[in-house]
Amino acid sequence: MAGQLNLNALICEMKTALFPASKDHTMDRRDFLKVSSLASSSLFLISSPFKSVLKFPVQVAAKGKLYKGTSEGDVFVSEDGGGTWKLHTRFGPECPILDIYADHNGQVALQAGYKLYSFRLFLAPNGKDWLVGPNSTI
Repeated sequence: MAGQLNLNALICEMKTALFPASKDHTMDRRDFLKVSSLASSSLFLISSPFKSVLKFPVQVAAKGKLYKGTSEGDVFVSEDGGGTWKLHTRFGPECPILDIYADHNGQVALQAGYKLYSFRLFLAPNGKDWLVGPNSTI
């Protein structure tokens, strides 16, 4: 799935970059703690409000469409599998899209940030508007 990170692959790549001389691909406890600490820090930056600095787009497929959110606060939609994208909603740069996802019924939701808060919004049945649901402040 696009946008997902494989933690094991990330640790292996970091290990190879940091310890290229290891021929048997083993790692002692001290090296493991160094690499896992670096991986944890990287994942924190990717999943935190600082994500807007990193400019990672997030996207999800639901009901035959792709939705993509950006750190600039834009939500785009594609009806042709990502070939072309059309602006769906512009929340603005002060509200970066931190995550966008769909449940098993295809209900699209997003998590948008604002200052030190984040909010969960749900795509309305009309497919155009965003609604605030219960427990929307995270």
